[in-house]
Amino acid sequence: MSVLETEMHPLQALEAAEKEYCGGNYRKGCRFLWRATEVTFKMLAEAHGLDSTDLYAVAEDLDAKLILSNRKHHYLGGLISGKLAKDHYEMDVLEIYDVEGLHRTIPRFVREYLSELDGNDASQ
Repeated sequence: MSVLETEMHPLQALEAAEKEYCGGNYRKGCRFLWRATEVTFKMLAEAHGLDSTDLYAVAEDLDAKLILSNRKHHYLGGLISGKLAKDHYEMDVLEIYDVEGLHRTIPRFVREYLSELDGNDASQ
């Protein structure tokens, strides 16, 4: 991953993912989807005072706070979707319909939590 990519904001990564996806570069698009997911979870960890070295633990801790809201495994599901995108980038393991699904769900998940973190409209 380039230095530019490691400093990329999740919304920039989503934009890059969409560009690659529309250009037929599905694996590279998935790399950017993972980047958006990873950075979003690190930002969530920081906002909630959690250690960001284990993103699965972050997702589990955040999900534990949602038990009363009937959203079981919500954060973990978002992280696993991002991990699937990473796996596809690295190993070309998904079918095109799976990749299409990731390009629908990951941006929605990332934007939802960025808007909560920022208190702004992160959908732009």
